[in-house]
Amino acid sequence: MLRYAVLSLAICLARPLSAMPTNSHTGLTSMHPILPNPNQPDQRLANIPPPKVVTISETHLMSLYNMTAPPPPSGRRPASTPSSAKRETIGPDDRVRWDDTNYPYSAMGRLTGPTFLCSASLIGPRHVATARHCHVPDVPYYFAPAYNGGEVLPGAQVTTVLMPAQPFPEGACGEPYDWAIFVLDKPLGEQLGFLGARSIDDSKRGKPIFYNYGYPGDKDAGSRPYRQQSITVSTEKRCDATGPLDTDADSSQGQSGGPLWLEEDGDIWQYGVSSLLWWINGVYARVSFASGEGFVAGIVHARETWP
Repeated sequence: MLRYAVLSLAICLARPLSAMPTNSHTGLTSMHPILPNPNQPDQRLANIPPPKVVTISETHLMSLYNMTAPPPPSGRRPASTPSSAKRETIGPDDRVRWDDTNYPYSAMGRLTGPTFLCSASLIGPRHVATARHCHVPDVPYYFAPAYNGGEVLPGAQVTTVLMPAQPFPEGACGEPYDWAIFVLDKPLGEQLGFLGARSIDDSKRGKPIFYNYGYPGDKDAGSRPYRQQSITVSTEKRCDATGPLDTDADSSQGQSGGPLWLEEDGDIWQYGVSSLLWWINGVYARVSFASGEGFVAGIVHARETWP
């Protein structure tokens, strides 16, 4: 069964989708989907220094904060917002090209290193949530909100990266630690808005209510944003009650780090970041999102430590 899977350690930044690592569980393969940047090398990064890296134990993080008060969002969507009606999909491909730059899409964007890219989201005034495996040591990063074939909103460089101190990946439950907060040199969120963050509760499992946004490599080579709606989080609690979140989202390289989110009472709350693609006997099965109380506590810590 999937719950007993062991994640592969054979991860390669530039691995094509057809080259998937395998593990000892018969028929099961998995991959962290970072996308090689088709416009490599990214010349914007030529004079940007690599960010400082800070690690902290999730256990220590959760001891510092009252997790009954999740970090709130900032921003309001406009009164009227349009909705949407071999790659890694379950059934029809439900990802839709998404050119809207109003909030919350102004708070979602593309994160690039010199030769690769991921998806990410503003989770504080100058704080960007993405997948931990999107961090490569000693290289610079740039975040471009609502990137769409080019920069359409102000971007910023990364000065600091906060990530869990726990080893990663760590057996079948390494995904919950696959989050990182990239701190920017400019408070883009003050102008563009940012998402709040929560850990999941049982009332939101098994329902097609979530959204995902990112830059899939199998569509426009990661140069255009795509959104998917009506994503369902599995009722199975594979590691603990809050993460990782196994979903039926469609995905490909480039969508790593993209937010899993929903709107509640007019506010936008993020529940995780896209982490891992799974196949069984070569058939796409699910995408998992790093999530949980440690992820939420990390956002609180980043906002307070680097305001």
